[in-house]
Amino acid sequence: HFDQLAVPWNAIKTKVPEAMDAFTSPNEDIALIITHNNILIYTIDNGHISDIPLKKIQLKPTEKVIMSEWGLDRYSSIWEEEFLKNGGKEIKE
Repeated sequence: HFDQLAVPWNAIKTKVPEAMDAFTSPNEDIALIITHNNILIYTIDNGHISDIPLKKIQLKPTEKVIMSEWGLDRYSSIWEEEFLKNGGKEIKE
């Protein structure tokens, strides 16, 4: 039931004209905006996307978003453990 955006699509396209897709968190405080080359992470405050992204993750030419799912409650720690156990690398700022 998290298919609806917390921010209208036209507001996303106004902020990021190259946006191809977007996902907003269940808490409606984070927006992930997908472009051809990047995943942009923005904060959401009162239904508005921040002016500057918190993070910009460059996508390799062969990388694509195939699905999104938000981990809630205990699932986020379970997914993190599986990710790290299976060779994933922890992202550190």
